[in-house]
Amino acid sequence: MRPDGSRFRAHRGVWQQRGTAGEADLAVTRNTVEADLAVTRNECEDSDMMDLNRSKDASPEPAPSFDAHRRKGRASGRLGASALSLVIAVAAASAWSLPARAEWPLFGSDPSAARASTSPVRVFRLGGVARERPSPWDLFGTGKSLVLPELLLAIAAEGRQPEVKTLVMKVGALGIGLAQAEELAAALEAVRKPASGSAKKRVIAYVESADLPTLVALSKVDELWIAPEGSLYLPGLQAEVSFYKDLLGTLGLEADIEAVGQFKSAMEPFTRQSMSDAARENLESLVDGLYQSLVSALAARPGLNADKVKAAIDLGLFDGEAALKAGLVDKIGYWGEALDAQVKRDGAGTLAWPKATETPDISSIFDLVKLFSGGDEKVSTTPKIAVLVAEGAIVEGRDPSDFMNDESVIASEDFLDALYAVENDPQVKAIVLRINSPGGSALASDILWRELDRVGKKLPLVVSMGSVAASGGYYIASAGKRIYADATTLTGSIGVFGGKMVYKGLLDKVGVHSVTIARGKNAGLFSGLTRFSDSEREVLKKTMRHTYETFVNRVAKGRNMSFDAVDKIAQGRVWTGKQALEVGLVDRLGGLDEAIREAARMAKAWKPGEVPEVETFPKSKSIFELFDKGSGGAKRLELGGMLALAKGLPGPLAAPASRLARVVASLLGGREQVFALLPFELSVR
Repeated sequence: MRPDGSRFRAHRGVWQQRGTAGEADLAVTRNTVEADLAVTRNECEDSDMMDLNRSKDASPEPAPSFDAHRRKGRASGRLGASALSLVIAVAAASAWSLPARAEWPLFGSDPSAARASTSPVRVFRLGGVARERPSPWDLFGTGKSLVLPELLLAIAAEGRQPEVKTLVMKVGALGIGLAQAEELAAALEAVRKPASGSAKKRVIAYVESADLPTLVALSKVDELWIAPEGSLYLPGLQAEVSFYKDLLGTLGLEADIEAVGQFKSAMEPFTRQSMSDAARENLESLVDGLYQSLVSALAARPGLNADKVKAAIDLGLFDGEAALKAGLVDKIGYWGEALDAQVKRDGAGTLAWPKATETPDISSIFDLVKLFSGGDEKVSTTPKIAVLVAEGAIVEGRDPSDFMNDESVIASEDFLDALYAVENDPQVKAIVLRINSPGGSALASDILWRELDRVGKKLPLVVSMGSVAASGGYYIASAGKRIYADATTLTGSIGVFGGKMVYKGLLDKVGVHSVTIARGKNAGLFSGLTRFSDSEREVLKKTMRHTYETFVNRVAKGRNMSFDAVDKIAQGRVWTGKQALEVGLVDRLGGLDEAIREAARMAKAWKPGEVPEVETFPKSKSIFELFDKGSGGAKRLELGGMLALAKGLPGPLAAPASRLARVVASLLGGREQVFALLPFELSVR
């Protein structure tokens, strides 16, 4: 622990020492770019942007702010000359392939620009895979992710602006889970029907095609438009579990696994040829719960009910006319027509999302420095709530991912750095821990739980669960004083498994023969050449039982329950958020916004009706930090290679192959053999 916070301030001023000449050069470069933007603005607007000001009363758009939303981070000076050359080459290659600077979004609004605008119509263009944190590739403006917490806060902020009358959502291909869709729907509902203070707004949405989660996300809008030749996909829910035991056998691999918990079936795909009765019972309960929540969400639309929704799901596929007839949409028309209708009704429009970002200009050394170092840190002087994001699998140490792999993980050391930064920020008055994780390392989960529990005694700690907060994800959630989940959040899975991958058969296949000389009864505990001996298996079971009991005790403490009460609902069983509320694993159903309001109430640092400032942690990494992972290089390359092979497979095979690659890599590497991981992955398409 670094209670003085010195580690986080060490490099804060490294890149701030610039001479007068350098500052003047930066100012000239910026003015030149802004002048170019002003000249070419009309030429570079796309059809969506041109549509925003068709009304005669359209107000002029605010100029984009080049100082808003700069990437923050800490510079690292540990890279050698060769690594620096690689960074510059990547930056140059990326910038070369990007559109000209003036072609970047011109109407994106930072909060100050939005407040200064008088446009009553605010347009949101949504698309991409929903994430809790930005992708590293967003440094170059090429990231295709939709950062959900930022979007939810932006919707709430627009809803509080008195001049805003309507929010218009243009929704493209949206990779979003059911729980995330629930949160987006709730955010739009809060704008339409605010609890207090703000005036009601209208919300209009337009789609060209949409799947079930997208329809859930838009289930609370006032009007849902669809393109005349558009499509709605409502195929229902289907859980698919693949079993790899025979595949592993053909490769000469064998998973030797033990588990604690009747329903802890995480490794069944690697040890069985079919599903166990306990796993089937749990999975059927989950699918039933998700289906009921899905039907309830869609049935909330005017003119629909549960029976009509079920009938629509049984049909599965709708064109525009059929969707209108079934009551799934309100109007048919093109995007221009949908937007025209709102502009004629309320007045001019402003693009509110995606927000404007400063683009890298490799012609300026100072822009390159900011790109590499993460930019200047801005110190807040007002009380705020920290949203601490925990997304991905839980692993020990530093983030093992490389720069070319933007999948999120919760690396214990990196996460603790962010937690200590929050703890040492005097303006942070409460913490919202935002979790979207299936779990992972049991040891890392306990380390994170301990520090969260300690910090939670100093600051109010509220947990907001995203799509999944199960196993190790729920382990760390149990440190919270209040836990919020959506109805379709996957949670619980309080149980552990452990074991190893035996690869002697693989070695035999390729002509490698080994001779073992051992001393000690359990010397082969970590060996991949043999299965566990009886004494080694007893050692493993004893360790796993201790880990399970510790897990249950952590939950019992956090939930103010007895060990036996938690043990009864544990056993590795996975619950939906709604089911978890019924058994006492969560406090309330609600999303990030509700968790932030609860944290503000508990902190007592704001007057009633006052909106707290919110800051997200961890901060985005600079390019230096993305390349400089410090340790774990060999493990990073090993896993990266396996994932690359898996992702090269056709779409339907890529996801299960990636999961297989991760599990095999975990069981082959390191000495940790006990994991708290969700038994399966569920996605709705």
